[in-house]
Amino acid sequence: MWNQRDSRVIWVPKLDAIVNALEGDTPRYYTGAWRQAFPHVAFGPLAEQRFSHGHTGLPEDVIFNRVRSTSFVAALPAVERARVDEQLRALIAAEPELRGKDVVTVPYETAAFVAVKGG
Repeated sequence: MWNQRDSRVIWVPKLDAIVNALEGDTPRYYTGAWRQAFPHVAFGPLAEQRFSHGHTGLPEDVIFNRVRSTSFVAALPAVERARVDEQLRALIAAEPELRGKDVVTVPYETAAFVAVKGG
């Protein structure tokens, strides 16, 4: 299973760009590199199902704290983490769906995968 922000919402790719610029060589779901392991002789076909949902709450919780909890962001020196916060503040100020809101929803899509052993 993997949760990723739903980039079909106009401001989400801008949020993703802030985060993704910091990833370095960290393996990430969205690159699709993990799919190179499939098909595999030990498993049946890879089945996939997707579910849309949102995380709703204070911008501090659903945007700032979520980005801060990303491993490669959390590992940054304090000065660089502060720059990320500034970028997030600028994004929120520029986006009508986020600006001035006490409660926001970050849209997500969950991708669930299964492959049966012995396929």
